[in-house]
Amino acid sequence: MPQTERMFLRMDPGDRELIGILRERWGMGDEAKTIRAAIRRAAEQERVGGDGAARGTRGASPAVRERVELAPGARAGTVDEARGTRLAVPNRLGVDLLEAARVGKLDAVAGRAREMERLLSLLVRLTRNSVVLVGEPGTGKTALVEGLAVRMAKGEVPEVLRDRGLMMVDGAELALVARYGEAPAALARVEEVVKRGRDGAILVLNGMGALVDSWEDGPAALGGSAALARLRLALVRGEAQVIGEMTGDRYRRWAETDGLSGRFEALAVTPAGREETLAVLHTLKGDLERHHDVAIGEDALTAVAALAADRNLTLPRGAVDVLDEAAARAHIRGLAHLTPEMVSETVAARTAK
Repeated sequence: MPQTERMFLRMDPGDRELIGILRERWGMGDEAKTIRAAIRRAAEQERVGGDGAARGTRGASPAVRERVELAPGARAGTVDEARGTRLAVPNRLGVDLLEAARVGKLDAVAGRAREMERLLSLLVRLTRNSVVLVGEPGTGKTALVEGLAVRMAKGEVPEVLRDRGLMMVDGAELALVARYGEAPAALARVEEVVKRGRDGAILVLNGMGALVDSWEDGPAALGGSAALARLRLALVRGEAQVIGEMTGDRYRRWAETDGLSGRFEALAVTPAGREETLAVLHTLKGDLERHHDVAIGEDALTAVAALAADRNLTLPRGAVDVLDEAAARAHIRGLAHLTPEMVSETVAARTAK
């Protein structure tokens, strides 16, 4: 089940008062997918100042009004927005990664020199220059793309890429809004990028598997979205350039069933080794020290990288999670320094069966 769908399931379709409000506004029934779509539409209209259900709940109980107005996606936005990045595409569907890099919201990728070199070599090819990053969650696919954005913002890329944009779009949300027809402005923005072809932005599809699922389900799954149909056609013709992200299993199924996969070159992003993970931890050390008001020494960083690898955590994300949580524990306990013992305690807690 896509992550976006899981978020919507936090809403209980059995809430009669909430369903009554949605019925009144849109004349809809109890079907769960329709309710989820209405919740997102209400949140969107409230955010942009429309007259949707979020504004139409003023007579409802505070609990219901809060659930409509603060439904998933109503105000929180994407992770990148939470970090301070202003989104470049209407309705929060896209992130301008170059702008985020220019204002210091993204970090250069650490320890992925070979992957970065191959990514650049694939992007500057004349043919088959769309790429799908294949790797399990936590291996650093998105971090590699963010590192690319930093290099593009600094001009440290081949000439052919220096005037290009880099826009990240959540494939799951793109498929969802296409299915329910909720964000035509956002889809129009994606279509605009596609129309520019190789002179426009490179489109980064985070969670590309969900979009591929929609394409495989046929036109009905896209809600008749002409924009996404044209995106697929542009990819087939080699007129659009995309960096997608998929897990290994999903990519293998796609490669076996969809000829479009032949337009992409696969770049494997495997779990980082200890040294690469340690390099990643060094890039995050300062931010974590400031956030938790705890000093993090080399001994603690080394312990995190070693213990995370020994416990078979997915690297580098597993190690980053351990370091963040261990520093939080140290702060809560009033410690000035993060110790290897605190790291060991944190790893044990995270891996306890």
